[in-house]
Amino acid sequence: MPLWRKGLLLILLLLVQASAGVLLGATFFSWTHRDRILPNVYAGETALGGLTPVEAAARLAASLPREESRVVVRAGGREWSIALHEFGVRYFPEVTARRAFAVGREGNRLARLMAPLLLQVRPRVLPHAVEAAWPVLQQWLGQVAESTRRPARDAAVTYRNGRLEREPEAQGWEMDAEAVAAEIRTMLVRGRLAPVEAVGRTLEPSLKLADLEGVRELLAAYSTSFDPAARARSHNIRLAARALDAAVVLPGREFSLDARIGPRLAQNGYREAPVILNDRVVPGPGGGVCQVATTLYNAVLYAGLEITERHPHSLPVDYVPIGRDATLASPTIDFRFVNNTGQAIMIAAGVEGNRLTVSIFGTQPYPSRTVRLEVEREVVAPEVRLVADPSLPPGAREVRVRGREGYRVRVYRLWEEEGRLIRRELVSDDLYKPVATVVAVGPTRAEVPEK
Repeated sequence: MPLWRKGLLLILLLLVQASAGVLLGATFFSWTHRDRILPNVYAGETALGGLTPVEAAARLAASLPREESRVVVRAGGREWSIALHEFGVRYFPEVTARRAFAVGREGNRLARLMAPLLLQVRPRVLPHAVEAAWPVLQQWLGQVAESTRRPARDAAVTYRNGRLEREPEAQGWEMDAEAVAAEIRTMLVRGRLAPVEAVGRTLEPSLKLADLEGVRELLAAYSTSFDPAARARSHNIRLAARALDAAVVLPGREFSLDARIGPRLAQNGYREAPVILNDRVVPGPGGGVCQVATTLYNAVLYAGLEITERHPHSLPVDYVPIGRDATLASPTIDFRFVNNTGQAIMIAAGVEGNRLTVSIFGTQPYPSRTVRLEVEREVVAPEVRLVADPSLPPGAREVRVRGREGYRVRVYRLWEEEGRLIRRELVSDDLYKPVATVVAVGPTRAEVPEK
């Protein structure tokens, strides 16, 4: 037999002997650990190898957090904590011990014999058997997230004491409640509590100082006056003006006055005051806000901005020339316009004494152009309606409703440059309906029955 064959045969014999020795040793090891957990098996950080399931359950029970132990969350330099029993945490050490005992006792005979060797290379770490009322934890974390939330602050530009003042933007922060909950779950299945450092996300402001560079100069301003003795109406005007003040409209964006100032409801601070409804003046919530809409409308007209929605009152108002009013009635009637200047604009609104002023600041796209308004007015005579009234003397007439003239009003906006007309735009064509005169008429003599 050649020498190399003898060497190969010797190697094969050695391998067979080694394998037999390993199998014999594994069989002996398995027999000696037939009622014990195999070495290198852990539950969390607790070693269970060599213990019976009963011994393992006792060790786990002694090492696990108690129900009065607290989960601590740190965020923003503060701490919040909740006891385990407050969100129903309950451990099952017997279940974990049984699972640990089952490690290496699954699969075919060869897999079971090799399990102790494999555990020497890669120990097995089991999670603790635990249950909890996770929705309760999520609710608590939601409260923590709300109390730690720092909203982003937009950059702002305001008009105060005759000058524009700017305030830079600031980032905000919001806790990631889902990520913190996942960290707490991981901590519980490991069986060890430690303070959780809250993770979160940065909140970016939607408006930065760079976006407001175009707010440089006055484009237009308009003022109207009101009666301060009408306290509820005056209050509503001031409240709406404060809501409108410092509004920013980016280039190309549409502005909605209704969306800006919000519902005119008592819970928002508005009071009942006279409003125009169906050709009559009646008490209504937020009376006076339409004067803010009208004042803004006229400032927008003179600023040359594109108007996309505007509605007149059914009756003329006394604080602005006829045809140049705007009404507001949520949610169907709004005042809207588009910033067509190419730069951001800012609306300033304020009250001094009995005067409401709305100013619009931005960058004038055509510095040499001016805007003026023309109004064409036609009187619409009221009709006369005759109503028969047999209680009147024959042939008698009595005016029951005194009519009121109506008006057809067209408003034009004119752009001029060095005295030359550049553009003429029909802004509105409104009809303020007349109120008919109602005359009661007695019966004719022929209609009077003879005695």
